Amino acid sequence: NERQLLSLSILLKRILQIPEPKIKEQFLCIFSTFLMFNNFFCSFKGEDTGAVRNIFYHSVLNIEKTPLENCVWGNKIGSGSFSAFFKKLLKIQEYLDAPFEIRAEFTNGKSSQKVFCNHKLEIEVVESFKEFDNKPKTALILNGNSAKLPLPDEYVDAIVTDPPYFDVFNYSQLSDFFYAWLQLALKDSHAYFNKENCSDPGEVQDRKQEKFASQLTQVFLECFRVLKEKGLMVFSFHHVRPDAWLAIYQAIVESQFMIVASYPVKSETSVNKPRISSTEMTNLDAIIVCKKNQQPSFIHSSVFDIFIQSFDKYKEHCNRFAKIGRILSKGDQYVIFTSQILVQSSLADLEKSLVLKLLKKVRNFDFSQLEQAKRAKKPRKREPKQISLPF
Repeated sequence: NERQLLSLSILLKRILQIPEPKIKEQFLCIFSTFLMFNNFFCSFKGEDTGAVRNIFYHSVLNIEKTPLENCVWGNKIGSGSFSAFFKKLLKIQEYLDAPFEIRAEFTNGKSSQKVFCNHKLEIEVVESFKEFDNKPKTALILNGNSAKLPLPDEYVDAIVTDPPYFDVFNYSQLSDFFYAWLQLALKDSHAYFNKENCSDPGEVQDRKQEKFASQLTQVFLECFRVLKEKGLMVFSFHHVRPDAWLAIYQAIVESQFMIVASYPVKSETSVNKPRISSTEMTNLDAIIVCKKNQQPSFIHSSVFDIFIQSFDKYKEHCNRFAKIGRILSKGDQYVIFTSQILVQSSLADLEKSLVLKLLKKVRNFDFSQLEQAKRAKKPRKREPKQISLPF
C-alpha cells in the first residue's frame, strides 16, 4: 500500500547513500529479501506469534483475503522486518569469522551442538576467470547464460544445480518482483540490471516438453564440457507429469551424461500446507546423480526388467521412510518410483519412446496395493506376488 511504498522508498534512498560499495550491496541483499515480507500477499503465520508468511510461502501466488501489513522497520517480536534481517547479517559475519558445523546427538533425546572446525573464511570475490585461476582464496560468481560458461574444458570438480521444474514456476516473472526495486539501485554498476525485466531468450522455461528439453540440453552439454572426467553432476527435481521427467531424461542422454543414482530427500517446500494436504503433491525431491562417459550396465535389459529393477529400488526407499515413521503421499511415492525409472533406463541406454511408456505406467500405478500389502504384514519376498504390475 502507499505507506509501505513510502517506507521502502525512504529506506532504499538511504541505503544508496552508503559510500562503501561492499557494505551497500550487503544492505541491498537485506532489502531484497525483506521485500517478500512487506507487501499485500503476506499473511499471519500464527496467532499471537508476530510471525509473517511471505509472498512466496506457497508454490503459487495466493491472493490473501485478509493481507497482513508488516512493520517495515521492526518490532520487539515478529519477523520479516528490516531490523530482523540486519541481525541475520550480523550472524552471517560471525559465521565467516568462526565457521561451524552442526552435530546431531541422540544419547538423551535429540539435541545438537555447534562444532567449530575451520579457519576464518577470508575469500575475495573476483570478476574474471583469469583472476580466479591465478589468485589464491578467491571465488568467482557469474551471472549469465549457463550454456556459455567462460571456463576451460574439464576444469570443474563437481556441478551441483537445481534446474527449473518444467512448467511449475516462471522464475523470470517471479524475479521481476525483486528486479523492479534492485534495478533502481544497481543499473549503473551492473550491466545486467539495464534490461526491462528478468526474461531472457535463453532461459530454460517452457510448457512444451520438447522445447524445455532442448533448452536444458544446451546447459547440460556445457556442463559436460567443463566437468572433469571423474566429476559428478548432481541436481534435484520433482514433478507430477511424465513428460516433465522425459524432458530431464532426454536432456541428460543427449548431453552424453548417464544417470547412475537417485536419492529421495525432503524438499525445501516440505512445510507448505497446500502440498501436505494433497495426495498428489509431494514433499520430496529426487537428487539425480550423473557421470560422464559411462558404459551402459544393462544394455540388453527389457522394459519389463527395467520396471522390476526400478520397483525393487522404489521399495527399498519406501521401507527406509517407513522405519522412521514417515507417511508418503501418492506424489511422494511417484517421485521415488519415477526417479528410479530414469536411473535404470539410463543404465540400460533405453530409447526415449520406451522411457515414456514406463513413465506413463508409473503415473497410473496403484500405489495403494503396496500399502495394503504392508498392512497385511506379508513377508517382503512375497510382496511382488501381491502387486499386479502394469504389463
